[in-house]
Amino acid sequence: MILELEGEGMIRETEYGYGTYRQIKFFSNTEPDISELSRDELDFIDKTIDTYSSFSAKQVSEYSHNDAPYIAAEDFEELDYEMVFYRTSELSVRNYDDEDDSY
Repeated sequence: MILELEGEGMIRETEYGYGTYRQIKFFSNTEPDISELSRDELDFIDKTIDTYSSFSAKQVSEYSHNDAPYIAAEDFEELDYEMVFYRTSELSVRNYDDEDDSY
């Protein structure tokens, strides 16, 4: 997918040296079409950026390694999407207050 987007000129890759680590960032060359996103989805994206954009790679790694999908997976195994329903409240984005309790 990345090669396809680069080939179409949609994104560009920039590589940085960060200590002994190599960091690669991808930037969009076009403005995103957000017309299909709801206000709640846009708010969630903004909150996620605000929360995690200041994290170092080590902090992101430590945080994500406490998440149920990562814990349940074997090394180099694809993460099971269904495991997102078993997250702790700290890592869950689900809002249980909005659920219908009528059934």
